[in-house]
Amino acid sequence: MFSNLTTLDKIEQQQNHLNHNDAYLNNSYLEFIQQQQQQQQQQQQQNNSDLLKSSSSSISDSPKQWIQQNSSQNSSLRSKGFVVALKESFGFIENENHQYEIFFHFGVFEGNFHNLALGQEVEFICKLNNGRYSADVVRKISQGTIKVNDDVLSTVFNGVVIRSVRCFNPDQEDYCGLIECKDDDYLLNVSNPNDAFEFSMTSLAVIHDFIQKDDIVTFQIELTSSDKKRAVNVKAVREKYQAVVDSIKGSFGFLNYEVEDGKKLFFHLSEVKDTSINLQEGDTVEFVIVDNKRLKKYSACSLVRVSTSNLNQRPDRLKSKIQGNDDLNQNKNTLIRQPKAPDGTKGFGSRN
Repeated sequence: MFSNLTTLDKIEQQQNHLNHNDAYLNNSYLEFIQQQQQQQQQQQQQNNSDLLKSSSSSISDSPKQWIQQNSSQNSSLRSKGFVVALKESFGFIENENHQYEIFFHFGVFEGNFHNLALGQEVEFICKLNNGRYSADVVRKISQGTIKVNDDVLSTVFNGVVIRSVRCFNPDQEDYCGLIECKDDDYLLNVSNPNDAFEFSMTSLAVIHDFIQKDDIVTFQIELTSSDKKRAVNVKAVREKYQAVVDSIKGSFGFLNYEVEDGKKLFFHLSEVKDTSINLQEGDTVEFVIVDNKRLKKYSACSLVRVSTSNLNQRPDRLKSKIQGNDDLNQNKNTLIRQPKAPDGTKGFGSRN
């Protein structure tokens, strides 16, 4: 039937059809916009509700998605977490559900950043800045504000780190590390012995500790609210040594302990467990040696002062100088030379 129409008839029919559609769209456009606005309002309310729930329950499967949700549309919503890294002018916060870390600059901290310590509980706002998410308006909160899960098995297990926390290996994608259990009793009583346990910086028994891949550790198992098993109270099994502080230069120093072709063992003052003491040259400290595989350097960690310095406890570099001077003084001979005149005679001749 349509094929019998003339070209003008076809054009007129198509124009009528378009006019009909335009009339329909014009009549329903206002209704369509109103429906869209209602749907957006409902979605906004649902998002706010989900955000409030996420602040007290487990986070979403994607940490990045959680950050995006917390940083969008509701800038007044504050998150909580723990300070897990402090550098020269910035640091990192681990969220209260232990699934990711977020950057913050000391300039956004409300207070004296010198009073910040690892493990300090804080609250903050997630913010998108130059394409990257960071924490803004960071404030200290009272320790114990963040609820701690007390459902921890009393058994202490032995394991091996098969992936470190991203704080120790910035190149890895996942934040959490993984520990593989090596206890035969546990492996015989589980359906999947290859399962590994996640751990984070707040899982460490000593948050200053340096844990990397292939380290032997002990740990306990925490049962989370989402029925997941997480490693906590993680401790590295390392041999302890003692040595005298040889020198201190600003924020780092060296111990009188030789490594790497006779070089003194390096340490950073942030590795001193008791931050209230003022470590001095000549002090005796107990420490563990860590081979940083990423930097390919040895360093002393988890320093504990055993005894303070005294006049008899001087670094070897000072002792050697003093001893050398004493030896010179003991073997010193005094040579008295009689004066001679320019012509080689003793004394001066009489005047003519």
